[in-house]
Amino acid sequence: MCEALQDDSQAPIDAVAAVVLETPPIAARLLQAANTSIFGQQRKIATVSQAIVVLGLKMVQNIVLAAGIFEDIKTLDGKDLSAKQLWQHSIGCGSIASHLAKERGESTAVQETAMLAGILHDIGKLVLAKCLPVSYVNILREAVRQNVSIATVEREKLGTDHGAVGGILAEWWHLPPQVVDAIRFHTNPASADAELITHLVHVANVLVHQLDIGFSGTTAPPEVSAATLTRLNIELEDLGSIAETLPDLVFRVPLARDEILRAIRKKSRKAWKEKSGYHRRSLAETQMSRYKQIIGDKLRARGWANLQVESRLGCAILNRMTHLGRPESYKVEKVNSDPEQYRARPSNFFMQQRHGHM
Repeated sequence: MCEALQDDSQAPIDAVAAVVLETPPIAARLLQAANTSIFGQQRKIATVSQAIVVLGLKMVQNIVLAAGIFEDIKTLDGKDLSAKQLWQHSIGCGSIASHLAKERGESTAVQETAMLAGILHDIGKLVLAKCLPVSYVNILREAVRQNVSIATVEREKLGTDHGAVGGILAEWWHLPPQVVDAIRFHTNPASADAELITHLVHVANVLVHQLDIGFSGTTAPPEVSAATLTRLNIELEDLGSIAETLPDLVFRVPLARDEILRAIRKKSRKAWKEKSGYHRRSLAETQMSRYKQIIGDKLRARGWANLQVESRLGCAILNRMTHLGRPESYKVEKVNSDPEQYRARPSNFFMQQRHGHM
């Protein structure tokens, strides 16, 4: 597809759109990118042709290239990290990097390169997940457990990181040197004589974490490099104000499911259930499932009063079976003032005292 787009830069917009539409998933990603308000559009972009007008052919080529890479090697589809979440994170990083370049007065070419480099900065994660599926899931979980960057755990376990792996792949694909360096050094731009694009992607990655756009595998916020602050002539305290001035991105509209997953990642599933009250729903659903399996999934009585009686009898039977199936348990009580003197009674003893002998 990229070759077809590059063959004729003067092709009519409809012809270019037809090429993009041959791959619907890539067309969808292109529309998502075009609908970020960073490009200054107040109305929703509904067609690929409109997206090409808004972004320009060169930007479309870059996004199609990045989207094609994601489609070719997307393998993350679990709760630890999904390709969809990583794409949202990546398109956010690319959009912000491009926006920062524009705000600095950089040329259109620099803005377009920053967009491509930002989208592809985490491509090494997809490669590692494809080549080392089990090991990489463990790396992701370890990073979350330690609350550190994924690159830190990658270096400990693999001796390299996703930036280096992504840089090798980008070099093999003959991507522009600025893009290769940005992918390779975005986690640590001070480790090399990084160019402007690398620093833009680095700070965009920091900001996209602060804004909680998508999910890149860990909740640990990346630290901004002092070299980047110097190169871009900004102060650490300026990042907060920069984040506030960034235009809202369309894909940041909070979805209920995304908010729930974010809350579970930050705390735990149990804590989220207790806070939201979902644990009560879980218990009710579990009991209803047991009722249907043991008693039956239909009521047979006729008349409202008889249906109520039948339901109550079914619940009583289920409760009785649940009680009889519990293991023997004991309640420990103090016998006298001596705190070390205790006696134990079976729990059914107290039940018998309350309800009478069974």
